[in-house]
Amino acid sequence: MDPMEGLRAAMAAVDAYYKERGIFQGRFGFGKSPALVVIDMAYGWTDPAYAGGSARLDAAVGAIRQLLPAARAKDVPVFYTTSPFRASPQPKSAEDFSPGFCRWDRRACEIDDRLRPEPSDHVVLKEHASAFAGTPLVGHLVARRVDTLLITGCSTSACVRATATDAKSCGR
Repeated sequence: MDPMEGLRAAMAAVDAYYKERGIFQGRFGFGKSPALVVIDMAYGWTDPAYAGGSARLDAAVGAIRQLLPAARAKDVPVFYTTSPFRASPQPKSAEDFSPGFCRWDRRACEIDDRLRPEPSDHVVLKEHASAFAGTPLVGHLVARRVDTLLITGCSTSACVRATATDAKSCGR
């Protein structure tokens, strides 16, 4: 069996299970005061010169480039996340040196110029997967009465997911 066919069948079975029981069928809806959170679109992830970087993110960069002006035109606040630069890299992270690639440097932590933050945007430095863990993000959102987050970026199986999970936990 094709792995994708197996995955589709498993997802269909889960969907049928929930529909039969009438759970997870409601919609959360869209609030009145959204914010856009752009996760980890720094050079360390978008530039293939870094071990953690990949040109596969060019399509995501292109999509986010279309999203940013639309959000700003509606006065939707924009938040970016990235890792803080450390002179001494953390072991077992993207900061580890990999032969054949650029060493993790300040540039690796800078938001890709193709998605350059504007002066009204906020850049949140995060140490953990979630944009909420140990950062001032929730304070910024509460101060602006944000009730809906539009979350995009990379590291979707970790950082985007962790941020989305914490956003739900915070009622955003």
